[in-house]
Amino acid sequence: MEYKPEKVLIVDDSIMVRSELRDILEDLGVPEINETDDGDKALQIISSADPGYDLILLDWNLPKFSGLDVLIACRKKMNLADLPIVMVTAERDKQEVVRALSEGASGYIVKPFTRNGVLARIEAAMQKLKASA
Repeated sequence: MEYKPEKVLIVDDSIMVRSELRDILEDLGVPEINETDDGDKALQIISSADPGYDLILLDWNLPKFSGLDVLIACRKKMNLADLPIVMVTAERDKQEVVRALSEGASGYIVKPFTRNGVLARIEAAMQKLKASA
């Protein structure tokens, strides 16, 4: 991978999914990986992160605030337009995928996922970030 993230936040209410994603990121050599299991905590972590995150892997169906709510807050309220946010979800409805992308998702990974699929989406998101810098 040409440009790997240095600091990643995984937001998913499933400890198994967080563990799988953590393993993939550790194999990639990401030095700082943080996790949370709900949207409210995610917004608190994102807003207090200094320096900010290079990538967020975000589940759609979360307690308190949905992943879509977190995405919208990041894009519109927190002014994080360039932050790569990849939705990682079991949501397969094409209209929901389009909605997430139109709200600013950098990519979309459908569960169950493969290691190579996750790596490809991360690389694509990071390439977009590098291109806009």
